[in-house]
Amino acid sequence: ERGVAMNATIVVAHVGYYGKNKEKSIEMIYKACKEITELIEKNGWSIEFGLETMGKQASFGTLDEIINLCKKLKHLVPYLDPAHLYARAGGQINFKEIFDKLEVLKLKQIHSHFSGIKYSLVGIGRGNEKNHVPMKEAGPDFEEFAKEILKRKIDITIISESPVLEVDSFYMKEVFEKLGYKF
Repeated sequence: ERGVAMNATIVVAHVGYYGKNKEKSIEMIYKACKEITELIEKNGWSIEFGLETMGKQASFGTLDEIINLCKKLKHLVPYLDPAHLYARAGGQINFKEIFDKLEVLKLKQIHSHFSGIKYSLVGIGRGNEKNHVPMKEAGPDFEEFAKEILKRKIDITIISESPVLEVDSFYMKEVFEKLGYKF
């Protein structure tokens, strides 16, 4: 309701932790998302409900989990946070693979945060986000992200989630311009 009152196009949520029973948590998240998306449909609102990809192993929010729910519910969309995916994978990311996976949803527009991120390793190759940092201090590599976006001609809204919002916003703009994009 607040998003509609503000003329927002998307409201984004971190939906929760798995707790002791991962399957039951996912079922509860599905039911809550269904209730929200049914409310959107019932009221004829022009807004989407976004589920953000998360950066901790104990949190619901892998790209695959979110895509699976989005395939089942109208008005539910993924909200891409590459830094979270990068941290969760212990410092690895494949933008081509991410956008390939998203194709199944036939999205007209993608919504995303971007920042650098510090993470801790838990187990072999597994990570947990610690904190967002300026893009030049840590991965993921924004230029590689921008190249994949331009190659695919993706309509995307990217919001800086960096602790230096303006600095990294201008950095993202500079990268796109360097790659030939005209604003």
